[in-house]
Amino acid sequence: MTDQSTPVPEWARNRVHTRRTYVALALFGALGLFWLWHLARSLADSRFVDGAFYMCASATCAAVLWASVLVLKNRARSIAAPGTADSVPGGVRFSTSRGLRVAYRMAMTFIAISSGLFAVGTWLGQFDFSMSSGQKLILPLAAAAVASYAVGALTWFAAGFLRYPGVEVSPDGLSTNGFRLKQTVTWDDVADIIPLADGKNPEIDVVLKDRARAGVDIFYRGPFAPAYLQAQRSVRITADLFASGALPLLDFLDYYASSPDDRAELADGRALRRLASMGQPAADR
Repeated sequence: MTDQSTPVPEWARNRVHTRRTYVALALFGALGLFWLWHLARSLADSRFVDGAFYMCASATCAAVLWASVLVLKNRARSIAAPGTADSVPGGVRFSTSRGLRVAYRMAMTFIAISSGLFAVGTWLGQFDFSMSSGQKLILPLAAAAVASYAVGALTWFAAGFLRYPGVEVSPDGLSTNGFRLKQTVTWDDVADIIPLADGKNPEIDVVLKDRARAGVDIFYRGPFAPAYLQAQRSVRITADLFASGALPLLDFLDYYASSPDDRAELADGRALRRLASMGQPAADR
C-alpha cells in the first residue's frame, strides 16, 4: 500500500502539470470575465444577439473551470471522502462525481450554443466583430466544426456510445469503464497495480500476467474507436476523474490485488469501511 505521507513518485511530474494548470485556469477565468464585461455592454446597447453569444461563452468558461477544479481536488485528495464509492450487488463501485458529469454536460452544451451562434451569426451578418476577410472566412467554419463536435459528443453520450468512467471491484476481479469501452479482468490475471504518469493526469495501470487478456466491450463505433486487441492487453484508469481521489483509489485497488484473503469484504460492505480508514493515522483506527 502507498505511504500516504509520501507523494507517489511516479505522479511527481503531475504536480508540475498541476502548477501549469493553475496558470491556465487563471487565464481562462480572465477570459470568462472578459466575456461577462462584453455581455453587460451588449445588453446595455440592446444588442441581444451579441449578448446571447457572450452569455454562452462566459457560461462555457464557468463550466470548464468548475470541472477542472473538481479534477484538481480529486488529484490532491489523500483520504477518500464519504460517499465517493458505492456498494453494489457483489462489489464496490467508484464513479465520477455528479458535479463533474454536470459540469461536463454544461460545458459541451454551452460550447455548442456559443460556437453555433458565432458561426451562424457571422454568416448572416448579425455580429459586428472586427475581423479581416480571411478571419471571416475561416473562423465561422472553425466555430461550426467545434459546435458539431460538441453536439456529437452529447448525442453519443445520450445514445450510450460514450459513457462516464467508472470502476467496479468484486471478489472475482475488477471492471473499468472508460469513455469508449469497458474492460474486465479477474484477479488471477492481475500481475500488479502500479501508478503511471504518461500524460497530464495520474493514471493507474492494471498490469496483466503474460498471455492474460482483458474482456472488452467497445461502446463507441466510428473511425476513432479503440483497437480491440490493444484494449485486451492494456488496462489503464485515469485516476483523478473519480470523486474518491486518485491516491485512495490506487491504494484500494493495490490492497485487494495483493490481499486475496480479504476480497470477500468487497461483497458485504466491509471494503467501504476499509476505504474510509485508508490514510487515517493509526490512532484513529
